[in-house]
Amino acid sequence: MKRLVDFSSRFRILKGGKISLVVSALLGSVVIASASPSGGTVTSGNAIISQSGKTTNINQSSSKASINWQKFNIAKDETVNFNQPDINSITLNRVVGNESSVINGALNANGQVWLLNSNGILFGKNASVNTAGILATTGELSDADFNAGNYKFKNNSENSVINLGAIEVSNNGSVILAANEVKNSGTIKAVKGKVHLTAASEYTVNLNGNSLVNLIVDKGVLDAMVENSGTIIADGGEVYLTTNAVNELLKGVVNNTGIIEANSLDGLMGNVEVFAHGGEAKIDGTIEAEDGFVETSGKEVTIKNSTIVKADNWLIDPTNIDIDDASAYETSLNGGTNVTIETVSTGSEDGDINVNDEIEWNTVNTLTLKAHNDININKSITATNDDGKLALHYGQANVNANNESTYNVNAAVNLKAGDNFETKLGSDGTATTWKVITELGSEGSTTGTDLQGMNGDLTDNYVLGADIDASSTSTWSSGEGWNAIGSNYSNEFTGNFDGLGHTID
Repeated sequence: MKRLVDFSSRFRILKGGKISLVVSALLGSVVIASASPSGGTVTSGNAIISQSGKTTNINQSSSKASINWQKFNIAKDETVNFNQPDINSITLNRVVGNESSVINGALNANGQVWLLNSNGILFGKNASVNTAGILATTGELSDADFNAGNYKFKNNSENSVINLGAIEVSNNGSVILAANEVKNSGTIKAVKGKVHLTAASEYTVNLNGNSLVNLIVDKGVLDAMVENSGTIIADGGEVYLTTNAVNELLKGVVNNTGIIEANSLDGLMGNVEVFAHGGEAKIDGTIEAEDGFVETSGKEVTIKNSTIVKADNWLIDPTNIDIDDASAYETSLNGGTNVTIETVSTGSEDGDINVNDEIEWNTVNTLTLKAHNDININKSITATNDDGKLALHYGQANVNANNESTYNVNAAVNLKAGDNFETKLGSDGTATTWKVITELGSEGSTTGTDLQGMNGDLTDNYVLGADIDASSTSTWSSGEGWNAIGSNYSNEFTGNFDGLGHTID
């Protein structure tokens, strides 16, 4: 005999998710009494609610409808269908009772379904959501604002939105999970659409038909948490895990240990943003946006050495950064990703980049270090591909004039010959390309591509990409040796030269 459990007094999804995990384990062996949505009253628009056995149908004839429910739960063997005029239709479901919503069955719709429950929302491990769009939040939105298209949500709840099941929306659809704490341990799929896991107290949703234009956080929340340990797929679309806020004093954490995939598709560039504004972004797992863009930002950004990021470009954007373990950067560079590490100084932070671990890659990709203040290269940087490049942009917090920021080369920078080194001082500075030299050249050389050949272009900028053995010059010019670079005041060297930690012996 199966036990009937009343969760109204036992289940409340709190920050930290501890109670929710216990409940999700229980759901596999118990039946929730009267789990179907109940006490539904249509408060705007036109919709008819009918229930037959374990199936609930909401037949909506207006483009928008809002329904107040005493409870909105779906048990494992139950189904709720929203039959709407078209893909652009929206049904707002507002829980006015004091129970959390547990979705552990099937929820289907040909339009968008919005579920608002300040008591918390749990999509259990057996949940199957198939809609044109889904929004699940602990925030509040009035019927007047809803019908006016003013989708500005306000959240005063400390409860959570958690997904352990399978959520899938049709092409160009959107998935929005928003609360003080949002967790995904299940699967979310939105091909060519947008996925937002957002922790905020106020946020605004902007739509264009069924397509989500953007989600803007208007006000943050203290100790916000967004976590993905599951799988999120949005090829040809965009994925956002964010606690970004106007007030940087509101510390938030964004934690990814799962899989995020937003590869470019059919000419649409994929985009992934993991952003803990004023807090910490903890990066692990796999993030793929092939031919697309990945950003991992926060006041602090912690990147585990097991992290895999595959994209056309990956931006890491903390306030300060000490690169003590470069494994993840090397993996991405070797996998065909251009990596940019950019600091943004705030408050007492200097905005420095300190390279404290060796970095080496063998592809044509570029490593860009972009510091608001100084760059300190304390361990070697090596690009073994003929077209592998290093760019150092420093002092970006200020303009070029009177800028005292610098880059300090305390370990060798090893680059192949060619235009493979770039510097830029100041936010309005001009990027300077340096010609990398790795060979001595022959007696009398004027090639402009080797050390002796610098005589062929006395105005260029040169750096050494390797140590150079110049001992053979002792026999040049009938024993006179090395031919000086430039000969007199009318033919002097006016370019720049930097050894990048190398020697000429």
